[in-house]
Amino acid sequence: MKLVREEISESDIERFINKIMKDSDSSCWEVNIANHNSFGHKRIWINGRYVGIHRLMYMLYNKLDSLPEDMEVCHICDNPGCVNPTHLFLTSKAGNQFDKKAKNRQAKGENNGAAILSNENAKLMRDLYNSGEFSLGFLANFFKVSKSTCFNVCSNKSKLWRSL
Repeated sequence: MKLVREEISESDIERFINKIMKDSDSSCWEVNIANHNSFGHKRIWINGRYVGIHRLMYMLYNKLDSLPEDMEVCHICDNPGCVNPTHLFLTSKAGNQFDKKAKNRQAKGENNGAAILSNENAKLMRDLYNSGEFSLGFLANFFKVSKSTCFNVCSNKSKLWRSL
């Protein structure tokens, strides 16, 4: 949902501003609010919905009337709880993904939340395939994964499994 300045009251802004704590060690500004989403972004309840505090801060600091829903506010400091406006920048979803990959924050192997295989099983799968005795189809059935997952693990073409 689009964040629009006119929907935010002065009391909402005051409530948010009063909870900012500036960290002298890191230059990050944290907000003393327990509520956050699964990515660690703090959020505040405004007009019947949660609003990401980093998005609110970016909009207020840059004196914008609104923030498009399809744009993301990212952190230079990679601290999802930070609201220091000098640490925030606006980008597209693709730009955010590029930033994540450039900073090596992409979960790889079994650390990827969607991974079915453990790193140990992925290495075993690759070794079995490289022995030349087992087909991708057989290994996919044996490890209970799709053929495309098996191909990605065995071919080293997927960045998610290349580090093994």
